[in-house]
Amino acid sequence: MRLSSMRFVASGRARWVALVVVVLGLAAGGIAYASIPDSSGVIHGCYAKINGQLRVIDTDAGGKCTSGEKSLSWNQTGPQGPPGVLGFYTRFGPGGNVPPGGVNGDIAVCDSEDVATGGGFHTDPFIETGSPAVETIFSYPLGSDAWSVRVYSPNLTYGFFLRAYVKCADITR
Repeated sequence: MRLSSMRFVASGRARWVALVVVVLGLAAGGIAYASIPDSSGVIHGCYAKINGQLRVIDTDAGGKCTSGEKSLSWNQTGPQGPPGVLGFYTRFGPGGNVPPGGVNGDIAVCDSEDVATGGGFHTDPFIETGSPAVETIFSYPLGSDAWSVRVYSPNLTYGFFLRAYVKCADITR
């Protein structure tokens, strides 16, 4: 019995030591996190003159660059950047029939002032793009706001419906 009670005491001490180590580690991490960037939002660092290695320092805690380093500071937030793309949508062309063994094309156009970011075509009935039944003559942007396609069906004994689509970016919102 005495042996088991000693194990309990030792394991109890180990638990307390582990708890203290965890608490101290969290406190130290919180202090380091809170002081970089400094109170004015500036991040300070040093980079080695020889190899360019960068390290961040805490100037509020007395951190300084060595003689072999050059100081560097930057703002945490920085200036406002230009607005990005606000919305994407897809437009379809009017479409058209491709006769058996024939050629046809279609054009899909974005709304005015919007930009084409990609495109392609659909067929009905569905024919896999790149299959030997349908050859793509071209599929590319037409200006900055449209997509143009033209296909050929050398091996088909039936016609199909072709419809171009364009992926548009709405930058005016």
